[in-house]
Amino acid sequence: MQDLDIQHQLYQESRPRDWKKLERLMKPQRAGEVHGKPYYRFFQTLNGTLEIVPRLINLSIQPVNSTVPFHIHNYTEITVPLRGSCQAVLPTRTIELEQGDLLIVGNHTPHTVKKVLDGTLVVSIEIRQAAFSFNDLDLIRNQRGLTSIIFSLLADESYGEGRYGYYQSSNDRVIPLIIDDIVKEYYTGGQLSDQLVRLDLLEVFTRLTMMVDQRPNEVDQNQEKQAGTNLMAVLLYIEKNYATVTLRELAQEFSFNPNYLSELLKKQTGMTFIKLVKLQRVNVAAKYLIYTTASIDEIAQKVGYENPSYFYKVFRQILGKSPSKYRKENQV
Repeated sequence: MQDLDIQHQLYQESRPRDWKKLERLMKPQRAGEVHGKPYYRFFQTLNGTLEIVPRLINLSIQPVNSTVPFHIHNYTEITVPLRGSCQAVLPTRTIELEQGDLLIVGNHTPHTVKKVLDGTLVVSIEIRQAAFSFNDLDLIRNQRGLTSIIFSLLADESYGEGRYGYYQSSNDRVIPLIIDDIVKEYYTGGQLSDQLVRLDLLEVFTRLTMMVDQRPNEVDQNQEKQAGTNLMAVLLYIEKNYATVTLRELAQEFSFNPNYLSELLKKQTGMTFIKLVKLQRVNVAAKYLIYTTASIDEIAQKVGYENPSYFYKVFRQILGKSPSKYRKENQV
């Protein structure tokens, strides 16, 4: 990174943290044990001053000379060393991450990063499930390797459990440059910062997919790609017709038995048909809340909810806050 102000801010955010003090202050819930040691629920995204950040895509910096216990998130996390290297630890293996390497960890997957030294900069990119639409994912046609990680961005909390992907920067020298751009956009904080970060991440995912596609795979590629294409077409149909689509209509459109289609969606995405529709409706509603002055009741009807009270309930279930609070925190 060439911007010295941003670099200075990153080093400030990487100052050491005392886990014992943080544990007393934040009182995280224990979620289980890994190798006889507890792991914790880290479900809030925080900034460098430990304030809660409501953004769908958040960046945080690994504190140096600090012990961070095993933990899980209810979102997907990408860990990237910007300066130096680090060791990421999962229940079944330890991964050496060199500068520019990426580790994508699905939600509810226990992990940690071993203590890093002064001068090391390790960034975590934390991605909530509503950050990307199905139309975004249509840019990524390959249905192997990254699919489980990408769909974990949109799936139920349990879907990402145990899932991760490790990618070496030596296989694509452009990806570290894109990560640098993401960091700059995020910390510059312009009006279009969130949108630019999202587009940059999509480019990263696309390049990683191309990287995966070049690896040998024992699975029948033609059969798998055909199934993937059908699934993506179904998801795109839901995205375009979210306000009115029914399972019966969707099944008829693609010549599926409704029960079979329901099982296929659950198996491939980790979500039921109803959850997929709710997620798309809320995703669109969130954009209306940010970019328009329409009333919440009008937005509820526009995305397919005749009962505003039910819309409020679904919105809170998915994004963790009311539509009015979401608008207040994010409206441009």
